[in-house]
Amino acid sequence: MQIATRKSESAAPEPAGRQPAAAKRAKLSAVLVTRDDMLWPQICTHIGAGLILKQVDSVEELLAATPAGQPGIILWDARNHADAAVMLSRMQLHSPRFAVVALDDAGNAAAWTHAISLRQFVAHVALPVAAEEFKAALDSAHEEVNARMAL
Repeated sequence: MQIATRKSESAAPEPAGRQPAAAKRAKLSAVLVTRDDMLWPQICTHIGAGLILKQVDSVEELLAATPAGQPGIILWDARNHADAAVMLSRMQLHSPRFAVVALDDAGNAAAWTHAISLRQFVAHVALPVAAEEFKAALDSAHEEVNARMAL
């Protein structure tokens, strides 16, 4: 009887901070902000299993549908937006944990260089979407969100 007691005493309980192997990590949201329905198929084919892709029509809809402070990758269709700085400011005020990727025509790449160097945007991806460029932008955005969450 004493041996049985010792066996049960020697069984170490699972550490409190450790999650079971079956528990999954929460997926990060990626939100495509565009009114262009033709952009969805270009984007969704390149989204990995670690992201949940949603689409909204406007920045206003994004802000209404997303809790303040929530982390996420914002894939913003910036074509024909003269007020990009205003829209970016609204997104950053809503959540400083957003990592914004600008989707724009290839001819406008130089217009994003300064904003990217200031880390206002994570990257510019030329449309139509090239797989390698988009994957690199997503990887950078994911790293940026993780860094902002750590702060």
